[in-house]
Amino acid sequence: MDKHFNPLVTTSRNEREIDRRRGAAFAEEYGGKFSHRKDRTLEELVNDGQDVVIFEKGMPALLRSGRDQPLYFHLNMAALRLDRLEKGGIDRFLEVAGISPGMIVLDGTLGLGSYALIAAWQVG
Repeated sequence: MDKHFNPLVTTSRNEREIDRRRGAAFAEEYGGKFSHRKDRTLEELVNDGQDVVIFEKGMPALLRSGRDQPLYFHLNMAALRLDRLEKGGIDRFLEVAGISPGMIVLDGTLGLGSYALIAAWQVG
């Protein structure tokens, strides 16, 4: 992680237990400061020029200083593919690539990491 990345980590106003746990763990792992949101606005929590990581529904969103919209991580189709695999279904990528448990896989596609997530599930 960038040594200058020192975000405030918080939750949405509709704070849930999963958001509190994941937010606190994120702050501990990446060096940010976790603060309970309560009824405060982001403007009330954030120092000028500070980045904010907001946990909502268990997922993080990054609000960079100077931007008005957060950047969300989204599993896209990987979530549906993982659901199908967990129910015993197949995934064409895993079949074609010949990925099996115990292998080491490098995802060099430079995308959102959805293929890496599927491969990680398969290899264990």
